[in-house]
Formats: sequence, C-alpha cells, structure tokens
Amino acid sequence: MNNPPRLEFRKTWRDYQSKILKELESHMDDEKLHVVAAPGSGKTILGLEVVGRLNSPTLVLAPTIAIRDQWVQRLVEYFLPEGSTVPNWVSKDIRNPRFFTVATYQALHSAFNEGETDEDNGDNDDNATSDKDVNALNILGEQPSGPSLSINEFVATLKGAGIRTVVLDEAHHLRSAWWKSLIKIVDSLENVKIIALTATPPYDVPDFEWQRYVDLCGPVDAEIPIPELVKVGDLCPHQDLVVLSTPSKRENKEIKTFRKSVDEFVKQLKQNDEFAKTVFSHPWIVSPDLYEEEILEDPEFYSSMLIFLNAVNYPLTKESIKMVADSARSIPKLNLEWLEILLKGFLFPPGESRSYHLPLVLEEIKSELKKIGAIERRRITLRKNKRIERLLKQSISKLDNIVKIVEVELEALGPELRMVILTDYIRKDALPRSPDELTPLNKMGVCTIFEAVRRKNIPDLKLGILSGSVVVVPESAVDAVRRFAYEVGVDPINLNITGLPFSDRFFQVRVSGSDQSKIVQLMTKVFNSGAVNVLVGTTSLLGEGWDAPSINSLVIASFVGSYMLSNQMRGRAIRTQPGNPTKTANIWHLVCVETGDDPGEDYALMTRRFKAFVGISFEELIIENGIDRLGLPKPSISKREIEGSNKRMFEFARDREGIRERWNDALVMGDEYELVEEIQTHKMSLPRGFVLYNTIAALFWQGVFLGLYILIEYLRAIRVALAGYLLFYVQFGILLVLIVMAPFLLKALWLFIRHGPVRSSLKQIGRALLATLYFADEIRTDRSNLEIVVEDYEKHTGFVFCHLKGGSSREKWVYLEALQELLGPIENPRYLLVRKSRLLFFQRVDYHPVPKIIGVRKKYAEYFAQMWRKYVGKMDLVYTRRKEGRKILIHARNHSLSAAFVPRSKRRTRWK
Repeated sequence: MNNPPRLEFRKTWRDYQSKILKELESHMDDEKLHVVAAPGSGKTILGLEVVGRLNSPTLVLAPTIAIRDQWVQRLVEYFLPEGSTVPNWVSKDIRNPRFFTVATYQALHSAFNEGETDEDNGDNDDNATSDKDVNALNILGEQPSGPSLSINEFVATLKGAGIRTVVLDEAHHLRSAWWKSLIKIVDSLENVKIIALTATPPYDVPDFEWQRYVDLCGPVDAEIPIPELVKVGDLCPHQDLVVLSTPSKRENKEIKTFRKSVDEFVKQLKQNDEFAKTVFSHPWIVSPDLYEEEILEDPEFYSSMLIFLNAVNYPLTKESIKMVADSARSIPKLNLEWLEILLKGFLFPPGESRSYHLPLVLEEIKSELKKIGAIERRRITLRKNKRIERLLKQSISKLDNIVKIVEVELEALGPELRMVILTDYIRKDALPRSPDELTPLNKMGVCTIFEAVRRKNIPDLKLGILSGSVVVVPESAVDAVRRFAYEVGVDPINLNITGLPFSDRFFQVRVSGSDQSKIVQLMTKVFNSGAVNVLVGTTSLLGEGWDAPSINSLVIASFVGSYMLSNQMRGRAIRTQPGNPTKTANIWHLVCVETGDDPGEDYALMTRRFKAFVGISFEELIIENGIDRLGLPKPSISKREIEGSNKRMFEFARDREGIRERWNDALVMGDEYELVEEIQTHKMSLPRGFVLYNTIAALFWQGVFLGLYILIEYLRAIRVALAGYLLFYVQFGILLVLIVMAPFLLKALWLFIRHGPVRSSLKQIGRALLATLYFADEIRTDRSNLEIVVEDYEKHTGFVFCHLKGGSSREKWVYLEALQELLGPIENPRYLLVRKSRLLFFQRVDYHPVPKIIGVRKKYAEYFAQMWRKYVGKMDLVYTRRKEGRKILIHARNHSLSAAFVPRSKRRTRWK
C-alpha cells in the first residue's frame, strides 16, 4: 500500500474555516474535533484538511453512498494535482482498508453484524415504497462482500491498516443502531483521533443519548451558523414559504364523521347513569383518606373522576376535593383530555393484563370506542386520532398547491427554474398504464405529484422523476441523458431509455450492472443543465448529501418532521451556485389544516420543523427561527385567512430581489453580530409579579400602616400639649414615624430596584440558575467570560428574552433548557420551589419546578434553593417524592392549570 503525498488544499480558505484551522490544536486537546456547520459550508473540505494535517491512516464514515463518494471526489478535486484520478491509497471497501478508507455506517454495521438490518419505517406496499426499500440503487449503504467477521477479526483488520483517525460525517446519524458498532470499533482502537462533522447535532434528544453522543464526538468545538454563511456569500439568500390547504372532500368527510362520533359518544357518556355510578362508587371517591398513597401515585386519574362527577352534577365531599383542589370552584371543566385519562384508567387499569374482565357497562363503552376508532394500542384517542393525523399529513389537497407553486415559480424564473419536489414514497400505481387511463390521485407520493403536474400541461415545463426505482425524463432531455451518461462513465450497454406506455413525451431511464450507482450523478448533471427543470424525488435519496447547487426552489412534500432530516432537506436549496452570484432560493412547505380552534397535527409538525429553520422575518427586519416570522394566521384558522395567507406567500415568492435585499439589510447591521439562542417568556411567567405586588407591596404598606398607627397613637397621647408646642411635636412625630417606617421602605426600595423592571427580575433568576449549573459542573467556562443578557423588544409587547453570552454551544443549550423548564408548566419535578406571601387578609402561593438537571441530586437542589434566596427572594424547597411533597405537587399542578392562559416560554434563535 502506497502512502499519499502531503495533502495540500489548492484553493483559498474561507474565513470561518481558517479560524477553525488556526485553533485546531486547542480544539483537539481531547483528541477530538467536533464541528457544527450548515449544509454548504464546506465541512468535507475542512475534514480533509484536518485529515491531511494529522497525516495518519484514516477511516471516514458517511451515512450514504452519495456522501461517501463526495469525500473521494473532493479529495481528488481540491487536494491532488489537477487532472489526478483516484489514487491506489484510497479504498471504499471497509474490509480492505488503505491509508484513506471511506465507507458508510451501514457497511461498518454489516461487516460484523450479518443479518442485522435497520428497522424499516416504510410502507410494505411495493407501489408505496420509499428508497430505503430499493435494492436496485442501494443508496443508503453498500453491503460488504464476503462473510461477516467477528469483532476481533474486524478490529485486527483496521489495526493492520494502522487506522489512527476516524471521521464521522453527519455525525447525528449515530443516534441510530449504527453507533453501537462504531463504539465497539473506536473503543478497540488505540490512541484514535475523532473528527465529527454535522449540520444538526441532536440537541433535542434525552440526556443519556446526548451524553453518549458527546462521549464519542466530544463537546462542540466550533459552530458556523447560516446567517454568517449567507453574509460571506457561501450560502444564498433564501425564504421559507408555507402554503396551507384544507382536507379534500373525502378526507373532510372522514374527519367530520370521526368528530361527530366523538361528540355523540361524549354526550351519551355524560347521560350514562350506570357509568356515573361506577365512577362515584370507585373506592378512591368513596374513601379518599384510605387510599391517599394510591391517589398520590396517580393524581391525574383521581382528578379526572372528580372532574367528570362534577360535570354530571354528582355531589362531591370536601374530603375528596381537598385532596387535589382548594374548592369545587377550582375543579377544571370536563374536556376530551380529561375524558381520555378517565376512560384509560377504567378500561386499561395499570397492572392488569389484556385478559382483564371489565364490568358490562365498561365493556359496552370500550366496544363503542373501538367502533368509532378512538382506541389505539390501549390508548384512548378522542382528540388526536392517528388516522386523522395521517389524513392531514398526507392530504391529497396538497397536490393543487404543488401545481400552483410550479406555475408561480416557472412564471417568475422561466428557463432559470431548477425546482426539486421531495416526498416520502414512490406510489408507482399512480402512473397510468395507457394513454386513456386516468389513475386516481389519492395518495401522496413521487408518481402522484408527477402525474398531477403532468396533467396540467404547463408550457415550457421539463418534468422528471429521480427515485431509487423510477427515473423519468421528458423527451427533450433524452439527448442530454446520453451525453452526460458518457461523461460520468456509464457503459452504453448498461444505459436503457424506453418510452412510457401512457405518454410519448416521457421516457424511463435505467442504469444497470456496475454503473447503477451512477444514476444520481447522471441525473444531477441533466438537472443542472436545465434539460429537466422540475425534478420529483424521495427524501431518502435526495434529502441528505445530494449536491445540486443549481436548485433555486425546493418543495418539501414530506411529512417527516425530525429536527435533523428537515434541516438537511432544506440545505439542498440554499447552497450558492458558481457563476450565479444573484441566486435566491425559495423553500416551500405544504400544510393541511382543519379550520377551527385546532388546526391539527400537520400544523403542529410544521411548527416543530420551523424550530430548526433560521431565516428572514416577514414581520420585521431580523433573522430568526420559528414559524412566527412568517406571519401565518393563528388558530382558529378560517378558509378566508388561508386564501389570504397563500396569496401573500406567492407574492413574496415572486419578489426574489426583495428577499435578497432584506437579507442584505438584516446582515449589514454590524460585524459583531452572531446567531443567539434565547428564551422568550411572558412577563406573567416571572416571579416579578409575586415580588413586586406581594413582597414589595407588603413591605411598603406594612411600613406605611405601622407609621400611621404610631403617628395616631402619638398624637392621641400628646393631644393636651399640642396647643403650646404644636410645631415641635408634629416635627418630632413625623421623624419618629420615618424612623419606624425606614427599614420597611428601604427594603421595599431595594427589592424594587432588583425586581422592579421585568428585565431585572429575569436576570436575578438567571444568576441563581447559572450559579447552580456551575456548582453542578454542567457549565465550566470561566464565569468572567459569561454574561446573562435580558432584553425586551417593541415588536413583542409583554415578552422578555434571555440568553447566555459566552460559553460552549452545549453550555448555552443546557442553560436555556433549564431556564425554560424553570419558567414552564409544572409536570412531575423531583423538587419544587414554593413561595408564599400574605398581603392583608390574602395569601398567595407560587410554584416553580426545579429543572431536571438540578433536581437529579439533592445537594444541587439545595444549592439552587440557596441561590434563589440570595438572588430572588424567600422560598421553600419541597421534595415531591414523599407523601406531603406529592400533595403539594398536585396543588402546584392545578395552580399551573389555572394559569394556562399565560403563554408558555419558548426557545428562539435570532441574529443579533
């Protein structure tokens, strides 16, 4: 095996790449480099340079064959002399490693886990298959040839090749089963260095998963945000656009039938005296004192019984109410959520087996719930039925909007249009078998979308398909396919272009034999050339790692809402295009909503998805994440609002020059700007109200009343002497009153200074939290390099924003997560902060959950309580896992319910 010459980058480094390389030695003091950078920022080039500097045998692991091949392409194109071919010290076979070996995670996993495959999330119907099921292309990862090896044999092979550096590309994939195989390998190699590269670190996973991820990849060393990349011209200005639709007639009929059935069921249940008696005779209701421990273990079920009985006018004893509420008036109203808890508790009691025999009245209720489709895997689903969720996410009503988007974009860009439409399944059965057949378009998929657009006969449209098993081009692109097939090295024998049975204007392209993996490269060239200007494909094939910088319009017709994949799909469109300095990209999102109070799960999915997307706001000149920046109608949404919103989106889409100008204006606001994640919380969520209106007010009035009382008593005592020495006695009396009042008034003034402005109150909380996270060793950056920043904005009346300036990405994330939990609704914390105050005849109690990361250990929670007293005010720390503590927790949760009208705290990312 020949060793390579010293690798040298033949281009010029970008500023942010150069900065990371200058600090490489300090980043790798733990033998690990972990870089987070948006798609298009040159992570692969950066990784190759680090590999070259380390100059040791290297194993690069990538999630797909397409990304694997990019590593080799970038190596040859940017680090070897011009005109070079792939050298013999490069290998793509993980069983035959060389100095530079590139493989997929799946290949590693399969090499010594024969017979193990990743769980398939696709549809078993061949016509509905996703590219995960397509063996013809095998895009997700090659299967190594030869028999599986034992772990020891495989490690010996890698050691024999001298592997000392492991590169993990798109390292977030390590959340899957592949990480287990990799951990075994890394632990077995000696003195190995890890380079982890990703666009989307899994910040949103549970703590144990994040810890596993950090143990392997190391803490995040450098992060390159999208606005910075747009600012320096490495990503193009872009805009997210959301187009709304309502369910089709068939879908709407099914949804309304379900909703009507639920309403009728609830009506009958409330009139079902037999069921009411069953609830009323439950031992917990009859003798709550005897079952206090059990009730405290499941207070939701107990509360649901009280709420139901209260709704059907059954008499409740004070003893039963006192267990969870202050009075009957504070018992919440009956709704579907409480009914789900109630019915689950009776129909599927914990600890009982599936063969548990129910009383007749409950069997009848269970049967009725099954009939209307409101039971799913021992869950009661009166609100969010899986079938209804699926109808909205995969609604065929989105097809009309896709066609409209194609028309609008083609009209705006003409021959410059390069649109990609990504969805989850292929749906081959949507393609007709003859020119006369008109197949029903009733399931969202690649072929369904293709057919919907094709049938519109849009002039100048060049429509194609690129998926694992179906590749279609228009007749006008056939010559381009043949030309580019030659360029990418496809043997003419392996290229088959045949007409489709339903149209003489479209042809199917097949590449067989050893050249089958070149189909993506071939079609990418066809697309970039403009021979196809609208390409429909699957997310698993094109959603991650596909490099087509000519894309200027992306339609995400996928209903996969993960933080990582959705961001990866979006990254396909926002890359800059060499030779096209004015490129601007539109990213379209399709959402089907129900009119009324609850727009449905598709809207909720889109809202979650936008947490990962940073872009220019329609509402103000600022770059931020979140759905609010688009100014969409709020629930409840009417059809008129939907039409108005869509019209506005299409107008924004046409104004690409305006999008570019808004980006430029937002970015040219100062060189010190950075992407900051912060907590947005409503003023009513803060303890300022408690401090200001209770503690401060109480101290103030206590001082005033005490002073007046003393003054009155003083005047009464000296009323005889007033005639002769009036002025002296009055002055002396006022001085005496001031002396008495001074301690109270001064303390009230001090608290007002600390807590009077809303920003100050939040800052005090932030200080207590930060001090505790230091104590818990969750934040290690020197405190002199950290600052708690609290702001409010004119555009967001009633809200304040807080972020941590300085520290690592993970430290900022931990801090904001804990702050959001502290200011959020009470669920089931191990510890509670309980604050009581009395003003005249009224007592007020406020509760705050101690964040999980602090509540995990008693000494952390006690230290937090100590810091809270120091920075915020008096309080009691309550451990909720004991009997008395659980009682307080129940009251705290009811208190939290009664304050449900206060907007929840949420995370925002802003360029500032």
